[in-house]
Amino acid sequence: MKSLLKTGLCLICLLFITNLSSQTISFVNPVPSAPSLCNDTWTESGVPQQLVPIPPSLSCSFDYSGGDLWLFPARLVLDLSSFANISRIEIELIDWCGIGCTTAEFFESGSTVGSLANTTTSTSETMIYNNTNGDAIDEMYIQGFENQLFEIRIFSNSTCNDAADPEIAIEDGDIYLEDACNGVILTSPNGTCYRIRVDDNGALITEQLACP
Repeated sequence: MKSLLKTGLCLICLLFITNLSSQTISFVNPVPSAPSLCNDTWTESGVPQQLVPIPPSLSCSFDYSGGDLWLFPARLVLDLSSFANISRIEIELIDWCGIGCTTAEFFESGSTVGSLANTTTSTSETMIYNNTNGDAIDEMYIQGFENQLFEIRIFSNSTCNDAADPEIAIEDGDIYLEDACNGVILTSPNGTCYRIRVDDNGALITEQLACP
């Protein structure tokens, strides 16, 4: 029994040394369900999100299609407080309205630290924000009048050490993992792998990653 336990722990060790580098939000796995009304909240790949009206008109119309999110018009707000050291954010979309119709803003503790606008129309584009100042981005929004969002990719400079051997302990039936960068990797029925971690408020975070 002890040898089986040791083997299991070694396998767990191999799974836990993957470094956090990026997370993709692709609008295919809403939890608990896809938004149907303005001001609905849900999580996508572990990131809390909400669709809200655009001021000052307070217009709010959208379509969640399962693979893309149409805003016409509406504002998508994302809570990024669970991320540390965000270095880059990419937004993949098509804007059918015109140049400058899609905008994004990035915030640290309620203050704007950066913004973007689309530069093409009626063709696929990736809007890229590089966090060159190292701001602690904890929220962002994307708004559009007739745009089609496909993916949002969030990149972070992890402080984890790939070469480190994470501290794992078992006591009274509980498994303790010391490193906050690591977690449990599970495989979904379709073969996609997700790491489960926890933020400073105790909320679970799921992040898609390449299967080991």
